[in-house]
Amino acid sequence: MNIRRALREGELSLLACLIALAVVVAVIAVQTVGNRLPDDAAAYAAWVAFQDDPRAPEIAAFVASDNRAALSVLAEAGDPEAQAALGELLCGVGRIDEARHWYVTAAAQGHPPSLAVAVVMSAPGANRLADPSLAAASFRRLNRLQGYASSQGLSPPPAVEALLESLCVAPAERELAKAFVALVTEGRLVGSGALEQRYVTGDGVSRNLVEAYAIAVAYERYVNRDSGPRYVDERLASLGAELGPDEIAAGRRRADAWYEITRGRG
Repeated sequence: MNIRRALREGELSLLACLIALAVVVAVIAVQTVGNRLPDDAAAYAAWVAFQDDPRAPEIAAFVASDNRAALSVLAEAGDPEAQAALGELLCGVGRIDEARHWYVTAAAQGHPPSLAVAVVMSAPGANRLADPSLAAASFRRLNRLQGYASSQGLSPPPAVEALLESLCVAPAERELAKAFVALVTEGRLVGSGALEQRYVTGDGVSRNLVEAYAIAVAYERYVNRDSGPRYVDERLASLGAELGPDEIAAGRRRADAWYEITRGRG
């Protein structure tokens, strides 16, 4: 009898522990999922508040006087408004790689305009590869901010498409950037063949067969090889015939970045 009672009490204790553990796990999961929106909301609120911040005229004056030294001090200290302003100035004098660095740094903090800029400046260009993973992640976060602003009746952050004509994207690269942004915005790789072909011919970008192969591999995954059109296999075979084993392996690794575009925007 005592043995049965002990076993029953042990079972109840174990059940209580399991229930407590389940509650803890559930709370952590809810907090993890819920933390993203408050973070985005805080970033949006900080950007809105900056319009009336005493620093706003000061930073605007630094931009007007091309005072990159003063902005650099604030940017290095982690101020996203200064980082975006420094990116703007560097963009204006053609120092695109440096500008991209500061815009992306500000975007990582959730700075709304910089998130939109990060998408555009991740597009393929004459002297750079695309950064589809960064573009997709920036777009997803910007999309959440758009939804938050709409739900609160607030002015939305700037749209990605609105920047294509004004940002420092070279005129020759603009159509290429538009095509890339369309892929990210739609969250699908339909139409990627045009970008792939540009890498094959070197039209607007440095000729790069590994990048073309990566796009083809990502598209193959997207359409599902078993049910996808036969020309996907033909594209891969044609490109693969011009690449060595190491280049093919590099292309398959690089395909992960392109496939990132298709992930949910949640």
